[in-house]
Amino acid sequence: MSLDVEGAEPYILQQLDLAHIVIDVMIIEYTYSFCREECESRDQFRSIMDQAGYIRPLQHQFVTKSDLWFHPQSPYLKYLDVQ
Repeated sequence: MSLDVEGAEPYILQQLDLAHIVIDVMIIEYTYSFCREECESRDQFRSIMDQAGYIRPLQHQFVTKSDLWFHPQSPYLKYLDVQ
């Protein structure tokens, strides 16, 4: 799933029941015109994803300007050294 809604990411995520919906891999954009160094929206969606138990590898070469998140039971985690 790719989520790119220019700052409304927390509001969209709050509408999803992440305890019951399994999204193996999610990419959430965090750099856009009004979200650079400090960004309340980014802080909020990262908190939501952390609370839902998703895993965000801090170092990877796959995407830029976005967070890459994995469900803890995602079969794709085996391709990263994050477990």
